[in-house]
Amino acid sequence: MRPIKILGSLGVVGVLALLGAGCGGSEAIVPARTASAVEADDGEWVENAIPVIEWVRLEPEAPAAGANIQARVRVDDPDGDEIELGFAWKLNGRPARTAGPTLALGNTLKGDTVSVTVTASDGWDESDPVTVQALVGNAPPVLQSIAFDPLGTIHRGQPVSARPIAQDPDGDPVEFEYTWWVNERELSDRSDLLDTTRLRRGDEVRVRVVATDGYSRSNEVMSQPIRVENSPPKIVSAPANAGDGDVYRYHVKAEDPDGDRRLRFRLEEAPPGMTIDPISGELVWTPPASAVGTHSVAVVVDDLQGGVAEQRFSVVIGEEEPEKTETAAAPPAPAAPATP
Repeated sequence: MRPIKILGSLGVVGVLALLGAGCGGSEAIVPARTASAVEADDGEWVENAIPVIEWVRLEPEAPAAGANIQARVRVDDPDGDEIELGFAWKLNGRPARTAGPTLALGNTLKGDTVSVTVTASDGWDESDPVTVQALVGNAPPVLQSIAFDPLGTIHRGQPVSARPIAQDPDGDPVEFEYTWWVNERELSDRSDLLDTTRLRRGDEVRVRVVATDGYSRSNEVMSQPIRVENSPPKIVSAPANAGDGDVYRYHVKAEDPDGDRRLRFRLEEAPPGMTIDPISGELVWTPPASAVGTHSVAVVVDDLQGGVAEQRFSVVIGEEEPEKTETAAAPPAPAAPATP
């Protein structure tokens, strides 16, 4: 008669292929005792086959700090008895408060030692213990966010840079790898700064970033797109110092970074009678005789896309200097006669 099996306080894990037959990881295979004599419930002594731990593996083989490590075990019991496993974990040689097949490495650092000693019991006999260990490996950096400088919108010709934020659980220095995209087209630029001189209004810019600590890489993170907005025009001419005769003339010239050609000019502030051609930018003013003094002028150019530029200056009209009248010098007074 077979003996009655009484399970202890540890939970039943399974038979033969316990916790799965994974591959990789630290592994130990230890020969074990094969049989012993046990007393059955009718008082007879029978032979009991001692469970055999065929192998123990730790997965992953080099766990990262803060991750979980699992002991995967394969046990054989020739009698087909139910098997319970015992796990005794240690961190740097000190017992850990975990009795199951999985250990959380929340307070570990790269290079720490983790080990587990596994035993198998069929309720009557216990296998020889098997111990395996592993080193806590490198933890990859965590990429948290990506921001742009400048924030919000960008304009053609305005450099834009990526500003990623990452943390490394091991405290390792972190570097970043950049891949820029414009309208779903990958660019060859791999720096953190993007030259936008060739972009156009309406283009969408994104950047894909990977953080690395020299050992491991983070997951790739793609930023939200930012849009190239309209760039305002620029007035590139300087006001004229004087006019032709009694007429003041100033040809206002402007350029647009986006290449807009339908620029329109207007006077935001001007003395009475001053005009400007809305298309050519030709400013003309014939000041009246009463226009002596300083006159403020404000010229505005509009690209009709929401962008404007302004130039302010002053025109000074002075009084004519009065003609100088030459005054003849008085003849010298005659000398007094000598006294005898």
